[in-house]
Amino acid sequence: MSSQAAVHSIENLKEFKAAVAIYGDDTVAALGAIDAEVRRALLWLQQDRPAYWLEQIKRRREVVASAQAEVFAAGSARQPNRRLR
Repeated sequence: MSSQAAVHSIENLKEFKAAVAIYGDDTVAALGAIDAEVRRALLWLQQDRPAYWLEQIKRRREVVASAQAEVFAAGSARQPNRRLR
């Protein structure tokens, strides 16, 4: 394997250098956009979602409590002479 490049055109090297520079600029821009998107997602997860899920837990506990009250009421209605202990 040779340690030297076989360059036949300086103009081709200049074009390659320009293409690599454009690629580098595009890559940096894409990484910046990805970074911003990840930051937005993290903020959403850390700030918005916890309050949402706490509210969902509260609502579901209320539904469970209501269902338990209905079950208790239905059981009491079937046994009107039931003694309380």
